[in-house]
This record gives sequence, C-alpha cells and structure tokens, in this order.
Amino acid sequence: MKFRKGIQRVMTCAMAVLLAAAMTAPVYAATNPFAQMEAQSRQAVEAAIKAGTVPPGTTIYDCMYGTDKNGVTIVIQYKDKNGSWIDVVTQEKKEYLPGTFTEKLSDETLAEYAAEVFRLVNEEREKAGLYLLERDAELDHAAIARANECVSVNSIYVDGKAHTRPNGSSWETVLDDMGIDWTSVGENSSSGRTSASDVMNAWLNSDGHKANILTQKRTQIGIGVRQASDGTLYWIQIFNRP
Repeated sequence: MKFRKGIQRVMTCAMAVLLAAAMTAPVYAATNPFAQMEAQSRQAVEAAIKAGTVPPGTTIYDCMYGTDKNGVTIVIQYKDKNGSWIDVVTQEKKEYLPGTFTEKLSDETLAEYAAEVFRLVNEEREKAGLYLLERDAELDHAAIARANECVSVNSIYVDGKAHTRPNGSSWETVLDDMGIDWTSVGENSSSGRTSASDVMNAWLNSDGHKANILTQKRTQIGIGVRQASDGTLYWIQIFNRP
C-alpha cells in the first residue's frame, strides 16, 4: 500500500494482452461516426463478395480495410477458414498484424474514439444502475501521456510488466508528475483494438477491466488513444477519486 498526506491509496490495475482483427463491433444506429464506419465496412464486404474476391459468408469482422482513390472503403484482406490473411488482389497469404490501421489516423479521429469510449462506459454504468463518471481534462492528459508511453515502446508492457512506465516506475506516477491528486485509482490498457466498441467489449469480458469500468470507488475518468507508427492503437482508461 502507498500513503500520501496520511491518506491510504488504493490502486486496482487490470492486466491483459488484447489482440483482435475486428474493424468495428456492432452499432446499428447510423447517428455516429462508428455506425457509419460499420455501414461502410458492410458495403465493402458485400461488394467484394459480389466481385468474387472474398468468399460468400465473409463478415466485416473477417476483413481488413483500406480506401480506393475515390476515398471509398474497400476490403484489402480477408481471413480464410484456416485463419490466414489473404490479399484480395493476389489471393495469396499475406502477414498482417491484427488491430492496426494501414493509414495514419488524425488527432481528431483519435479524440472521437476516446469520446465514444467515454459514452460506452457511462452507458454500461447506467445499465448497471450506477452513477455516471465525470470525464476529467487532467486525467485525459494523463491517459494520453500513458498511451504515448506505450507508443514509445510499442507495447502495453515494459520488461514484461503491465501498467509500468518506460522508466520502470508504476503507471500512477504519471499522476504525481502532473500534480493530480488521487486517493483511489485504476488503469485499463489495451493494444490492437481498432474501434471503441471493440475495446470496450474486450474490457467488459475481462473481470479486472470490467471491475474498473463498473467501480463504485471512483468518480472520474480520463481516456487516451494514440497510434504507433506501425498503425497499432493504444487505449488507456484512468479512473480516479480525488
């Protein structure tokens, strides 16, 4: 246990390696950019099936995407029945790191992803009959800093340890460095997820991560999403009670 100003700190860290190849998870209301992305993915898969470049029955979760010269979403690879990634042009096996984008995402897009994570967190809390978390700007800065640290080592691990900073210190020291007061904190981290709904589904299917999301010990949340040079997204949630 750690103490500060006579107050006992409680830290809960959930740990996981989260890898997936999904473009998005299901969202059916076409009122946000994530639903629009899903609709574009479905259209791309339908077009590829019609053209005979991917097998019938292929779903949006079995594909990787790019854009053509007109900015239209297209399928660039699909996963066959053996789990191998196949290039739609050559129909040859092609290695692809799941959970990455072929294009660099803008800061605005990453901010939209973070905002969607926040919405989904409070949606889950509302379903559970819990009070809603407040999104805090200082915690956002801390979460972005942590996501950038993951980008710097291209992993959510440092020397095999999760929730550890590149200098070897525990993750919550980022709050100390920024002068953020805390008494009870938790961090969720993930890499290799390509949508807010995808990463939330993964966290909610992990007991430790879900406990952080549905905690009654904390009142605030900060969210950071950053992208590494190889396209991998790093997702961080920080939960706090000042």
